[in-house]
Amino acid sequence: MATVTPTITNLTAETVKITWALTSANTDGAPVPARFADYADRTVYFMGTWGGATAVLQGGDGSTYLTLTDPQGNGISKTADGIEIVTETPEFTRPNLTTAGTGATITATMILRRGFFRGI
Repeated sequence: MATVTPTITNLTAETVKITWALTSANTDGAPVPARFADYADRTVYFMGTWGGATAVLQGGDGSTYLTLTDPQGNGISKTADGIEIVTETPEFTRPNLTTAGTGATITATMILRRGFFRGI
C-alpha cells in the first residue's frame, strides 16, 4: 500500500484545489501541511467507484489523525459520492479509506479559500 501524493493547483490567488486519487490498494492520502492553515474556508468532495469503501477526511498532528466534522458536528465520512464543508483547520489534513472496499477508485478533492482582507 502506497500513500497517495496529492496534486495541488492554484485556482486563483485566494483559492487552491487539492486532489488525491485513492484506491482499494492505496487507501491513504498524504497529509496536506500547515502552510495551508490560512485557507480557513474548506470544502471536500468524494466521487468515484465505491465498491463498498468508506472515505473519511482526517486531521491531526502528523502522526495521530481524527475524523473532521461538518458544521452540524457530524464526522465527514462517505460511502457514496458527496460533498461537505469542513469545520476544523488542523495542522495536517488528509483523506483516508477506512474501509478499502473492492475495486474502489475514489477521487478526494478539497477546495481551500483564503479569507479576504479588505483593510480599514
